[in-house]
Amino acid sequence: MSATWRVLEYGSDSAAENMAVDEVLLNGLRAGDSPVLRLYTWNSPAVTLGRFQSIARTISLDAAARSGLPLVRRITGGRGILHGDDLTLSVVCKTSHLGLQPGVIPPIKQLYSMITDVLSAAIAAAGVVAAPGTSLNCRRDAASATGDCFAMVASSDLVASGIKVLGGAMHLSEDSILFQASVPLWTKSLQLDQQQLASDVFLGSHVAPDSVKQLNASELTEAIVGCWTGTYGGNEPERNCHLSNDELSRVIQLVETRYGREEWTKGSLRLLNTTELN
Repeated sequence: MSATWRVLEYGSDSAAENMAVDEVLLNGLRAGDSPVLRLYTWNSPAVTLGRFQSIARTISLDAAARSGLPLVRRITGGRGILHGDDLTLSVVCKTSHLGLQPGVIPPIKQLYSMITDVLSAAIAAAGVVAAPGTSLNCRRDAASATGDCFAMVASSDLVASGIKVLGGAMHLSEDSILFQASVPLWTKSLQLDQQQLASDVFLGSHVAPDSVKQLNASELTEAIVGCWTGTYGGNEPERNCHLSNDELSRVIQLVETRYGREEWTKGSLRLLNTTELN
């Protein structure tokens, strides 16, 4: 399907708002809106938790409280991600926007590859050559690395020099995709603080970078936009987009009913609208 991608460079001080934005975009896609490539950085550290992640087994709430670190649960799976020194991206699209026949739902691994292959090319264009992760070229500790996304490597992740350089998770509803990912920037002035924070908050091991080039968020953003729209764009993308007033209203509503509520973060809140997450 030839589509005009909406490129949205929009972040927020609130981790809850950031997760609500992605769900609003996903629901808009189902209503006929354009596919979206969203990229942003964080003004302060925060942790997003995987949809089915157990806080009790993977997170120190005391450490998070002492550091004033916000926690929010995603609707995608996987483990926790400490944001603050990363470029975060979301892909919101139909499978047909990836060149598949309308209504065709391929295996999840194929969908991951169709997305991460493009992101791998973009990261390489920004100066870091990455490849899909395997147990042979990535450091992992299956016994203890339970909380931190970047302490474990799956075949759908991207790695460079044995270090994970992209962690992603997907929510698939019929033929609608929300793919969320994080690419560490390895900002030298922030590395020690980030490593200490991750070690305190995540129960389990944390892999510290030691041989990966520092990335520039703006350069990486342009590389991702170029590679993505060059592969799946079809038409010239719409840049410098903003959320509409209606989208902003729906973000606020989702923060109030879900993402801003402790019950949701702790996994005890039932979905308020199950038609949105089937």
